[in-house]
Amino acid sequence: MSTFDGGRRARVEVCAEHGSIALANALDHTGLPLFRAIDLLGRSRALTTARNLPKTVLAALGSLAAVAALVLIPAELRLEGKGTLEPVHKRDVFAGVDGVVKEIAPGIAHGVEVRQGQLLVTLRNTDLEVALTDVLGRKASSEEQLVSTRRALLEDKRISAEERTRMAGRAAQLQREIESLDAQQKLYEDKKRDLEVRSPIDGVVVTWQVADRLLLRPVEKGQVLLTVADKEGPWELELHMPDDRLGHVNEAALAARAAGRELSVDYILATDPGTRHRGTVKEIHEQAEVRGESGNVALVRVAIDPERHEKQELGAGATVTARVACGRRSLGYVWFHDVLAFIQSQILFRLF
Repeated sequence: MSTFDGGRRARVEVCAEHGSIALANALDHTGLPLFRAIDLLGRSRALTTARNLPKTVLAALGSLAAVAALVLIPAELRLEGKGTLEPVHKRDVFAGVDGVVKEIAPGIAHGVEVRQGQLLVTLRNTDLEVALTDVLGRKASSEEQLVSTRRALLEDKRISAEERTRMAGRAAQLQREIESLDAQQKLYEDKKRDLEVRSPIDGVVVTWQVADRLLLRPVEKGQVLLTVADKEGPWELELHMPDDRLGHVNEAALAARAAGRELSVDYILATDPGTRHRGTVKEIHEQAEVRGESGNVALVRVAIDPERHEKQELGAGATVTARVACGRRSLGYVWFHDVLAFIQSQILFRLF
């Protein structure tokens, strides 16, 4: 074991005393407010030395040029939205009465062409069948009684005047009952005809898995059973534009209308992402609604030219990605408008 003599121990003690003071001062110094910023400024002096000054100047000029470009260079603000390709003329086919899907007409499936008035689906309503059978039975009974009463009035000469008056009144009552039952029968038969669901237009069935979705399933009055679309007519895009972008779209639409032009849209189909197509905004719905993972969105309808598409591309419900031209803004705003909107809504709004 090594030992220190008296002189060495004294020098070590002096060094330890000075070292402890220095460490204490260093801790106090690093604990000062804004120490890291001051330290960074002190280190930045190395950037302004004669050796590094040219590089520093070039970096500063490059940064200023980039900022100036972001502020001064204009660019087209195009806001993206997802949507689907849809025929303009399409009709939902509704159930006219409550019931159970009894059968699907032969050959009715997705992609099948149908004609207006063609039978698509047949329903069954047990309550309606029971009510109609009851009315028919009561009507037949009343008709038999009416025939019997009238025969008695005509053939039986021994009936007294009082009895004849009573039977005549009974015959009139039976006639009114038959007329009322006739009216009920017509109403029930009209409802029975509603059990046969027919196509409202010429077109193509665009509902998938018709039999699996409907056969032997209970349905309610007004429920959509099928959709029939006219694929030979005009087509449009139904875009689901997020509501946080709707302000820019509405502003651009007003500016385009004031300038006497239409708001331009460019889009691509998921089936052919390499080809860009163009259309124009036809309608912007005022009310936003929640649509699954898309969140709160507003419907924007876009007119397109179907002649610019191949026939096999025109499929109802085909996914599209579109961008609406919303005017010219600075390049920095075009690139970072989502970031700016987040800062304004989530930071500045909460602070002030």
